[in-house]
Amino acid sequence: MIILCVDDDRTTLTLVTRSLEKVCPEDTVLGVSSGEEAIATIGSTPVDLIITDLVMPGLGGIDVLEAAKKARSDTEIIMVTAYSSVESAVEAMQKGARDYLPKPINIDLLVEKVENLREFLLSRQEVSDYRYAMSIIEEDVSRTAKESERRLASLQRRLDRIGEVLESPVEATTKLDMIRKSLVEHQETKV
Repeated sequence: MIILCVDDDRTTLTLVTRSLEKVCPEDTVLGVSSGEEAIATIGSTPVDLIITDLVMPGLGGIDVLEAAKKARSDTEIIMVTAYSSVESAVEAMQKGARDYLPKPINIDLLVEKVENLREFLLSRQEVSDYRYAMSIIEEDVSRTAKESERRLASLQRRLDRIGEVLESPVEATTKLDMIRKSLVEHQETKV
């Protein structure tokens, strides 16, 4: 998982990135100190999770959230702010934030939220993989069914011809020759 941490407060940024690197060694943890840097990173890197400060000079957390969702709608966002209010939390959630944390950041709670999001992202990927596999299977079944229908129709036409030959008023040896000829033609069309 690629995690992008965004905070203009260097101390908080360092604390969050180092803590996540320590508890999530299999993940790539990136840290930037402005909304502008975050948006540039989002444009060049497929970020899975963004942990961003809400209030920053220049572009803020809502700007980062909007850019992330525009670039890749399945990017998850955790908003962090020292200026926590019901209005800002509601706005962030309406725009697609997954969660909201007040400052000072409780690292244990943040790690718990990151782990929960990892589980969610893995489940979402499994569902996506399952749907893809099902579409491949459906295509194969459809193709096989169409081929079987084509073969059955061809066999039905041959059986109809053989039935016509059997009902015709010609003698039995001629009927047998006509049936053999039809079977030979059938073998040649299979090859």
